[in-house]
Amino acid sequence: VHAYIHYKLVSQFRGVVCGSGQSPSTFVSSGSSVKVFSRPGQLVTLPCSYQYESRTNISQLSVQWRSPANELLCHYIKHKSFQNCSTGYTIHYRPGNISLIIQQVQTKDIGTHICSVSKRHEFSDFSVDLDGRAGGRGWWVICGA
Repeated sequence: VHAYIHYKLVSQFRGVVCGSGQSPSTFVSSGSSVKVFSRPGQLVTLPCSYQYESRTNISQLSVQWRSPANELLCHYIKHKSFQNCSTGYTIHYRPGNISLIIQQVQTKDIGTHICSVSKRHEFSDFSVDLDGRAGGRGWWVICGA
């Protein structure tokens, strides 16, 4: 897997597992977006971390992942144990993070993806920019702006 991840609001991505299976250990936060580099044809994971479950496990949670063309790729409803994704996409949920996994990056996947997380009367949108250029071998986490 070739991918280069540049975290800007990195403090939100604690517990993200890198491609090698290792977790990043140091975080510096600045900004509010994430950029992931991956060539077409590769498997890639787009992280979406949120604070709602950082202190306590919540029962009602809904997450939607949208493509750069604003198409719904995946929808997850925790309290109904519901998950529906378009072909070629899956999600990985654990409290505080629900990542979009693109099985094989296509040209249409290049661009900004939106992860919308909501619980009752609160919601947050997070953007993840998928860049079609690879940054080299393996996964790199760069902390800071």
